[in-house]
Amino acid sequence: MGKRKTIAFMSDARVFGIPIIGKNARRLGFKVSSIKTVQSCLEAGEWVILPPGGNTDQLRSIWHRNQTRMYKLQYRNGEFIKKPQTWFVHAAAPLKVNAYPICVAGAHEVTPILWESKFIFRYSGLVRLRGGEFWPGFPLSLNHFINLYVFYLTGLMSSPIAWLLFLFTNIYIDLFYSYPLAFPKITVRCGQTMALQYSDETLSLKQRKQENLEMLRKLNQQANDCLSEMNKSRPLMGRMPCYKPTVDY
Repeated sequence: MGKRKTIAFMSDARVFGIPIIGKNARRLGFKVSSIKTVQSCLEAGEWVILPPGGNTDQLRSIWHRNQTRMYKLQYRNGEFIKKPQTWFVHAAAPLKVNAYPICVAGAHEVTPILWESKFIFRYSGLVRLRGGEFWPGFPLSLNHFINLYVFYLTGLMSSPIAWLLFLFTNIYIDLFYSYPLAFPKITVRCGQTMALQYSDETLSLKQRKQENLEMLRKLNQQANDCLSEMNKSRPLMGRMPCYKPTVDY
């Protein structure tokens, strides 16, 4: 990719508030993701690594493991709405830079999330804690069912204190553990490069938003094509059912 450059990794602001981890993240080159940060890094000649899905996509079900999505669900005023992920395009397009879609296959097999429950997310009160994030529901993993079975075998089902401990560990600790379905193989590949730039520098804000969405659509399609090709080399997991990529998801 040309001469050697500095790499800046965009991350959520809350990461830097975590003891030890936050300090080390800054040393490794992590920066708070924002339009201004991305533009300043690009203007300085740095490579910018940006996961637009972040931990949201990490907690998607295994049935959606091999596709990207243009929209994220966000909980606002008691309802779920769709919001396009175009902010990084808005930051990069004025500078006329190239985007390299980095495709990862196999990550959902390391931490298998079976499905997301909107019911638990809404009525447990977790929606208030995560309302500002694009988490459509509470992720129910294979780990939850294993923990529930182990809990059932202990004979503590009648104890309210035991139930509180069980719920606490499954809501706040479960996400840090994984039970692989098989021996997972994580593959990383760079998709087809795409230039991010506007057709005209005098476009209005509305026109730029439309072109942002079109560039994102093309970038997602290139990433999905790359993921489909990678999936062919994974004969076991590649045959598992999954939803076809859709631009509205």
